[in-house]
Amino acid sequence: MKAKQITALLMTLALAAPLTACGGKDSKPTQESMESVESSSGNVAERFDELTDEDGASAAESAEAEASTEESGIAAESTEAEAPPEESEIAAESTTPPAAPGEPSYSFAEGVLTISGGGAVTGFHDSSVSEGWTDIVATATFETDTDAINASVQKVVIEEGITEITRGAFSGCSNLTEVVLPGTLTSIGAGAFQGCGLTSLDIPESVTSIAWGAFSGCGSLTSVTLPSGITEIQELMFADCTSLSSIQIPAGVTAIGGKAFYNCALTEVTLPDGLVSFARDVFYGCPMTELTIPASVTEIDAVVQYDYGKSLGVTDYTFEGDFTIDQVVIALEEVLYLSFERPVTVRTHSGTVIEGWLNKQRDKLQSEISMESQLTIITF
Repeated sequence: MKAKQITALLMTLALAAPLTACGGKDSKPTQESMESVESSSGNVAERFDELTDEDGASAAESAEAEASTEESGIAAESTEAEAPPEESEIAAESTTPPAAPGEPSYSFAEGVLTISGGGAVTGFHDSSVSEGWTDIVATATFETDTDAINASVQKVVIEEGITEITRGAFSGCSNLTEVVLPGTLTSIGAGAFQGCGLTSLDIPESVTSIAWGAFSGCGSLTSVTLPSGITEIQELMFADCTSLSSIQIPAGVTAIGGKAFYNCALTEVTLPDGLVSFARDVFYGCPMTELTIPASVTEIDAVVQYDYGKSLGVTDYTFEGDFTIDQVVIALEEVLYLSFERPVTVRTHSGTVIEGWLNKQRDKLQSEISMESQLTIITF
């Protein structure tokens, strides 16, 4: 069909449409009929464009062109769907935090407890984990008694991925002589290794928190390497580690809790220059004879570190700084009393409150109890 014939036919249809919609040639057009006309005219124009082009192409040729256009559109959509992500999207994905660590898993054979996976290690049944290590060992050894289960463990290997050892996790494992800690570990709970048979301990640098009494009662422990990231040695941390003869306190430690090294075998300890808080009886019962309190200390309890029952302890004290009168009374009153039983030396800067208070109180007590003090004050 030629283009002119198509045009004529379509124009006839376009003119007939409004007459039909309006109910005849004498009828007045309504709003609805006018919308119908506009719609019909639009449809005709669209269909006309489909059937003809500037070169008078045939309807078949136009249909082929339309099909080709649709295929091109589909291909374009497919290309857009498969396009690689933008660089910004890739960067966002690479910095997305990793999934939360899973739970630990345990295996036990020939006295060796191996712990892998992630999360926190616990030594007792905890609803937050699938099962504690004691359940695994109990099954392997056919033991139900807690002491017998603990005594079965001789070595613990904690693999990378574990981040925490919870409170009392290995407490009472008297035959546990060796433990391997991972570089992913960040915290050790209170009493975690209390009463174990450990002989040496290397705590990884990743650990930043060690709770009170974590290694108390480890009587065979002779050496410990503490991580540089800890800022506090909490109370009773190494209490009754009777074989521990040396310790290096990290430079970043600002506080030492009460009886942290109670009844250890320490003969000499250097306190870090940044230490701020020094609690009571930190080295009580240790055979060390000298102690220097750095000038950075501003919070101090009774500084005397002497075990009257064993007749051993510190008798030579050096104070690199000074304290208020109230602090001096708290810190040095017992040191002064000690001087009436055995020789005591206190070294301090000339003109300090420490020097003035000790001189005055010594004279006062000598007069009241009619005894001579063996206190020697050396200034520098």
